[in-house]
Amino acid sequence: MMQVRVDDLAVSARQLVADFIAALEVRLGDRLEAGVVSGDATSPAFERNRSSLSVLLLVRAVDQGTLDAVSQTWQRMREVGFEPPLVLTRSELSRSLDAYPVEFLGVKLTGAVVSGDFDLNSLKIPFIALRLQCERELRGLSIHCRLAYLRFRHSEGDLGAMLASGAGRMLAILRSAAVTVGEDGGGTVEAVLAALQGHFGEKVKLLGDLFSLTRERKPKRSAAWLLELSALLDEMVEKVDRVEAREGTA
Repeated sequence: MMQVRVDDLAVSARQLVADFIAALEVRLGDRLEAGVVSGDATSPAFERNRSSLSVLLLVRAVDQGTLDAVSQTWQRMREVGFEPPLVLTRSELSRSLDAYPVEFLGVKLTGAVVSGDFDLNSLKIPFIALRLQCERELRGLSIHCRLAYLRFRHSEGDLGAMLASGAGRMLAILRSAAVTVGEDGGGTVEAVLAALQGHFGEKVKLLGDLFSLTRERKPKRSAAWLLELSALLDEMVEKVDRVEAREGTA
């Protein structure tokens, strides 16, 4: 049995992750090579039964038996916030870094290896691919804001609910934007926003307000607020677009 290492996780996430990995090891045995937890569970802001638990599992092979074992384990834990685990071989992971640079940058910046042998610094994210996906994601968010304005401009409740539902994805995009413009992109939400504020000024507080939606019971935002957010996203797109393409990795 592998030792489960949870010291780098939020205190309230440690037992959940330890139980999950221990159950996986019973079912998978040596087919499980490593487990990496990332996102909310490595943050002091983690809240049991409210925050999500993102897990990357590195396995010897992705076959039906492996997937069935992971599914059986996950089904027992999904009610406490575990997202469906990402199941990959090491080879698949290394070949995916240029296709999903934003997602794997998030794993690299916030991940904690909880079992097995894996070096997060081995995730070499191609900068060119990261800049391109970051620009695409920001542009998509801006367009989404415009569509939301057309649909919900007379309903603050619908606007708030729509924005709250996408806030989790937003953090991964902002980390990549920070790295693209020369920051490290790591740390808490507040640290990422502080880094971006140096490039985009006080308007970045809009993004902090966006994340606060997830903690509101009945989130509401006005159409005017949405247009301000859209304008900030447009400015971020333009800045990321002007970043000189360069070789190397993040």
